Amino acid sequence: MGRLAESEETCKLLMAAPGVGPMVALSFWAGVDEPARFGRSRSVAGHLGLTPSRYQSGEIDRDRDISNCGDAGIRWNLLEAAGIVMRISKKSSPLKAWGLAVARRRGMAKATVAVARRLAAILLRMWIDNTPYRWGPRPPEPSEEFRCAAWIEIPSRDKWAGNLEAGLNAGSGWQFDKKIETPTHPT
Repeated sequence: MGRLAESEETCKLLMAAPGVGPMVALSFWAGVDEPARFGRSRSVAGHLGLTPSRYQSGEIDRDRDISNCGDAGIRWNLLEAAGIVMRISKKSSPLKAWGLAVARRRGMAKATVAVARRLAAILLRMWIDNTPYRWGPRPPEPSEEFRCAAWIEIPSRDKWAGNLEAGLNAGSGWQFDKKIETPTHPT
């Protein structure tokens, strides 16, 4: 199994994720088969039966245990990989930190299923993008607002800035204690 996983490029890529060994990589590779058929990365969890089933009747609407649709072998392997990430792995990762936060709120069993669900989405995205797993947090990409806010220049001490500073009350923060008169420009 190990030699087969090492010979396949996709499996080698998937084995870079935490908790994923040759068995998990091969079963995920064989079970998903064509990653482009999923519109979103989160959709693979439903295909593998890792999403909660629902009970609805009248006004009752409850989430139940996982749906168990799809291949049980792949689901079992992903749950084992999630258990390794949560319990055995000493190396810290954002996935483990997130899973432990869920475990504090919801319990270890539900957290393990949640990590398996997220691990399936991560593996699919790694496969589609052909990128290795990032062990550190993702660097923030500057948004349009951030870029605009980062380039705001502070005005020099001219009559506009002096007028603004004169209207600020030093003890009350950014509240004005008197009305500021704006100079009029001759046109």
